Amino acid sequence: MTPRVAALRVCWGYSYDDMPASADDDRTLARQAQTGSRAAFDELVRRYQKKVYRVAFGILRSTHDADDAVQDVFIRAFRYLPSLDPARSVEGWLMGIAMNQARTIRGRRRVLTEDTARIAVPEKPARDAEMHTAALQAVSTLPEKQREAMLLYLNTELTTQEIGEILGCSRGAAGVHLHRARATLRKALGPWLVLPSTP
Repeated sequence: MTPRVAALRVCWGYSYDDMPASADDDRTLARQAQTGSRAAFDELVRRYQKKVYRVAFGILRSTHDADDAVQDVFIRAFRYLPSLDPARSVEGWLMGIAMNQARTIRGRRRVLTEDTARIAVPEKPARDAEMHTAALQAVSTLPEKQREAMLLYLNTELTTQEIGEILGCSRGAAGVHLHRARATLRKALGPWLVLPSTP
């Protein structure tokens, strides 16, 4: 990961505590959950709940709707777990469900709400809260495909190929969406993306 990408993830509020141990570990948990282990499924929920929430919130801009989306995503994941392809990324599978569920909820309503209360972290310094709010606003102004691609990029460890599959486009098209989104965000978030000079 480049320093500039790391800085962009800091703006977004990305936490490395949310990162899975490994894709293989996720697959092991998924196999255990498929054989009936509730503890394994609960661990998958624990690992991905925040990521699913951030993606849903980035699309819906409503804490209430994002909470509903998270609940629906894991209900659907539990229901369709038997059909999960063992070769597929668990993270990609969950984020695909999250993206579809957020789109469904967004399609049910016409007015988007501005509600950043659950995203901003009050115990952080004012500058961090300001930076985070600016990141949310910048991402929300991106065109739909760029916004969805960037939300997946910022909140997951998915490859460009996997992001393209979720968005229903080629790897190349996903890369173009990300490139354009990054260029826009660099302009909007310039003051927060200035990296310290190396000695």
